[in-house]
Formats: sequence, structure tokens, C-alpha cells
Amino acid sequence: MSVKAGTMELMLAGVSWDNRNGSKVTFWINDEDRDWFAMKTAAKGKIAGQRFMAAIVEIGDDEQPKDVTLQVSGPVPNPEPKAPSKSKFPDGLKGLSVRWCLDEHCQRWMHEQFDAEISEAGAKAAVLEICGIQSRNELDTNAAAQEEFNTYIREPYAARRRKDGLDA
Repeated sequence: MSVKAGTMELMLAGVSWDNRNGSKVTFWINDEDRDWFAMKTAAKGKIAGQRFMAAIVEIGDDEQPKDVTLQVSGPVPNPEPKAPSKSKFPDGLKGLSVRWCLDEHCQRWMHEQFDAEISEAGAKAAVLEICGIQSRNELDTNAAAQEEFNTYIREPYAARRRKDGLDA
């Protein structure tokens, strides 16, 4: 059997279950990965239901895989060690901003706080305006932009995430 594999970063959006449809786990992904899934669906006549196998590793705040103990059934293969893959999201405040702008919870918060459009583009535009920058790249190099981001977005939104039970 030949296996084609790829990597992508996912952000957990939610978990739901009902008697009719069973369990569902939803993830946010970046646009490039969304397009990959869209092509898979289009190839099947725009019908969802393709099956995939996934190995998921939780990423910590330090952008490194969290150390966890897995319980598995059956033999565990012992593959050759590989270098860790680089996250598709950048490091630093820029990366945090990119991840949060993809997050619908953050988009809704930005709408409530700053009347931003509820979309990735709307959240990004709000970040740029609030921080007085042209690009989120500046969040990692511009001290004034960092201060604005931390004061008006990072700290209050992190508090909202805790309040809403998204973060401990």
C-alpha cells in the first residue's frame, strides 16, 4: 500500500455530538489547507465524506509538541526519527495574530469590541488599524505596535477566552 501524507496546523474549533449524526470535531485551518480540502471535495462532485487518517499532536504555547502518553491498541511501529516540521503559522505576536484572526470566536469578539467584520479579513483589518501598522509582520519588530496589540487585543481577548472556557 502506498501512502501520501502531508502536514498542516489545525486549531480546535469545537466538539459536538448528537443522537442523529454522532460525534463531530471541527478545526480551523489556513486558506491553503482549506483549498486542498476543497479540491478533494470537488473531485468527488462536491460531495463530502472522504475518509482520512490523521495523527494529531497538541502544540504548546512554546510552539513545541506537548509531551503526552498515548494508549494504543496493537503493535506500535518504531519509525526513523524525523526533524520536526515547521508550523505553517509564524512565531511571535504575528503568529498569534494570524491564528486568532482565523478563529471565529476571536472574529466575533473583534466585532463586539471594534465593529470589525466577522471574517478573517475583518479581524486582520482591525489588528492593523488598532496597532497602526501596514502588515502584521510589524508586530514582531515595532515596539509601539506590540504595546497596542498587547493592551487592546491580546490581554482583553485572552481574558475573554478564559471567561468563555476556551483556555484554562
